[in-house]
Amino acid sequence: MVDIKKKIKEHGWTLEKVGKEIGVTKSGMTQAVSGNPTIKTLEAIAGVLGISVSELLRDDDSRATEFSCPHCGKPIHVKLEKGGSE
Repeated sequence: MVDIKKKIKEHGWTLEKVGKEIGVTKSGMTQAVSGNPTIKTLEAIAGVLGISVSELLRDDDSRATEFSCPHCGKPIHVKLEKGGSE
């Protein structure tokens, strides 16, 4: 499972600082990163960190990750692949 809180910390931020930037309380941020955040919340967090949503959700232990749709609960399969020239 992806640890969004860890990703935030790796980029030098705290939940409270990210929350202030996106207009969410610290407790709201804790709930969001511990539960099933919406795409809108993930986009906002990724934007503050200056990364893509896929990078935010990347599980460093695996290149393929499964998530659940926050609206219907159906699984969403995401496979991250390296692009052309890096």
